[in-house]
Amino acid sequence: MFEKISIRFSKLNGGHLLWIAVLFSEALTFVIVSSMSLFYNERITREFVITGAITAFIVSLIITAVLVALIKELRVNEKTLSELTSRLHALSIKDELTGLYNFRYFNERIDEEIDRAVRHRHAVSLIMGDIDHFKNYNDTHGHPAGDYVLKRAATCFTNSLRTHDVIARYGGEEFAIILPETGKPAAHELAERLRYMFEIEKFPDEETQPGGMITISLGVAEFPSDAVDKTSLIKMADDNLYIAKKTGKNKVIIT
Repeated sequence: MFEKISIRFSKLNGGHLLWIAVLFSEALTFVIVSSMSLFYNERITREFVITGAITAFIVSLIITAVLVALIKELRVNEKTLSELTSRLHALSIKDELTGLYNFRYFNERIDEEIDRAVRHRHAVSLIMGDIDHFKNYNDTHGHPAGDYVLKRAATCFTNSLRTHDVIARYGGEEFAIILPETGKPAAHELAERLRYMFEIEKFPDEETQPGGMITISLGVAEFPSDAVDKTSLIKMADDNLYIAKKTGKNKVIIT
């Protein structure tokens, strides 16, 4: 109820408030004068009219000032609440370390994109990527160094994607990329570009890694040609990623 009242008051401008003040002044003066005229003579009543009118108007101005202050406070509180809600929503869908979307949001969006693909009869592709020998790098150089690689990887991916693509940290050093309205050929091309960009990226102490560099393996799958639903799409992309990891790493597998 308070929220509804605050919204209605927030729509009032200065003219409305002055109009309220004048009405309040007239009403208060009428009540006071009517009451006093029952007990005092005409001269006293006339004097009281002047005094009462001035007093009532002053009171109404005070009330108007209070209303203005209240409305300003309500607007500030409403803006603060809106900003806080936005921040909480961002925290609930973003990975704290990388700033990418989290696993929960990924699951929601892939459902939405598959439903949309069914309605509009177009394809949606999924790329699963995993940093090669990441555990070795993490164990050798420590978690802060590993975290730095993950954040650099996130930046590298984000800079290579379209605005409507969705990239999420799937877990650990694994990433998932949803490509709406994208078939396998275009998804394969993007995955190869990501692999190459990752290969030429310079990471600290990467010479200690097998092969002397930090690389990534990727698996690609497409709905509906490779899968009938979300579960089978994720499984196909993940299976292709597994093949890439087992057959030499630093490659893209698509079936």
